[in-house]
Amino acid sequence: VDINFFDPSLNYNTNKLRKKINLINKLVIGTVCNINPVKGLDTYIEVAKAFSTNKDIIFLIIGEKYKSQENYFKYLLSLIKKYNLKNINFIGLTKDVRPYLKLIDVYVCTSKNESSPLSIWEAMSMQKPIVSTDVGDVKKFIINNVNGFILRVGDKQSLVKSIKKLTENQKLRIKFGKNSRKIAKKELNIKKCIKLHVNAYEEILRNF
Repeated sequence: VDINFFDPSLNYNTNKLRKKINLINKLVIGTVCNINPVKGLDTYIEVAKAFSTNKDIIFLIIGEKYKSQENYFKYLLSLIKKYNLKNINFIGLTKDVRPYLKLIDVYVCTSKNESSPLSIWEAMSMQKPIVSTDVGDVKKFIINNVNGFILRVGDKQSLVKSIKKLTENQKLRIKFGKNSRKIAKKELNIKKCIKLHVNAYEEILRNF
């Protein structure tokens, strides 16, 4: 991840965005992904349901809806209608995700499967506490009770519990977020990744 591009200290004019999507005085839970069953968004909606009586918390889904996933999208909308949820918004595709990441108080990933989830690394670089299912390389860079929580895939109860813990404790959110940024700078910096790739290719060439 480009830690200089995904930098929380830059000015993103989030006040205008808060007004646009009615987030004034709201705690924002967010995820960035395309609309796809692999992303576990039905679980995400079930989690939002658990917070539906709290008018101060809102859930965002930021990402593209492809035509091939129209049926899944309709299914998600049917869940929202079934539970009469007013606390969840589909933002759709955005050219620049950073202002939304800046707005988010807790970043959540409910994926059923991932390899190296770039959206989580970007959220970490933007100094966000992370609540994620145990997928892909997540365990390498998210440490329980240091910069977030890792949970079993589909474990709605633990997802709710972890998010609740963070929404109720601003100091913990800030602490986890700062730790996320430190880990991103140290372990996920694109310059380090480039260096590792160069070293690997040089090693191959030496042994060729």
